[in-house]
Amino acid sequence: MQVAGMGSVQVFGVQGMLGSAVLRKLGCEIEGEIDPFTVITVPPGDERPGLGLVDLGDGEALASNLDAVRPSCVINCAAITDVDGCESRPGMAFLVNRDAVRNLARSCAALGVRLIHISTDFVFDGEKGEPYTEDDAPNPQSVYARSKYEGELAVAEECENYEIVRTAWLYGLGKRNFVERVLEMAADRERLMGACDETGSPTYAEDVADVLVKLARGDATGLYHCTNAGSCTRLEWIEEILRLAGIEKPVDPVPASTFKLPAARPSHSVLDCSKLKAAIGVEMRPWRDALADYVGSRGGTFKQSLDVK
Repeated sequence: MQVAGMGSVQVFGVQGMLGSAVLRKLGCEIEGEIDPFTVITVPPGDERPGLGLVDLGDGEALASNLDAVRPSCVINCAAITDVDGCESRPGMAFLVNRDAVRNLARSCAALGVRLIHISTDFVFDGEKGEPYTEDDAPNPQSVYARSKYEGELAVAEECENYEIVRTAWLYGLGKRNFVERVLEMAADRERLMGACDETGSPTYAEDVADVLVKLARGDATGLYHCTNAGSCTRLEWIEEILRLAGIEKPVDPVPASTFKLPAARPSHSVLDCSKLKAAIGVEMRPWRDALADYVGSRGGTFKQSLDVK
């Protein structure tokens, strides 16, 4: 296990892109589908990781789990991230993205456990027109965005030893994501469409996972932005995906309103990550370089077995 210099780490949300990427950085891997309530404890040294089931919505069960394990750090990647689905299921969105997060933060605070929690660029309304810093006031415009912002507030209210890490336009191994959807559409359609008025920073989950592990090893606290460097429109992202995959297909520039999606998206949600660089010395690589790595490795084997009991 690659966790020298710190105690055990518990990872929630291991079935998602980011949670599974964090496990890889800690020297673990999951094979096959797993229960969404799965939490994995990665111990220091060469001990075997432990796998358990914990409902974040059950405050007593969560507190008991943390009390039994006593990890030095919890990395919470668990979330409802279906932005449009949250509009029709607000109760579920707030249950997982706010209420369960409060339970976790409260339990961590009671036991002196450090909490690293993941949030999103969608907490901003996109009207600033330039990169958002951690000091800018959020103004969430969708159910998903509000639930995530209220989750941030819950962490800050309940515990002192925490990091909240906002990321954006995330893609990665092991789960269907924007890059995979583009490639699927390119296989079925003669032409594609891309929003030319929606700007952000495509971000590789493996790169964010590196940062989360560095934060777990260090002593920085507070709120940080973490994305790959640079920015582009959705249209430019699609064009780069196709170029890297060697696919020649026309992409028509259209306004985001063309897609008539249920949830509002910020039109310009680029994040300023200079505070993160100052805190832990990490400079995120350009989004095009990260995307090239992902597209280039899609044909490889990403799964290894995780021997747990």
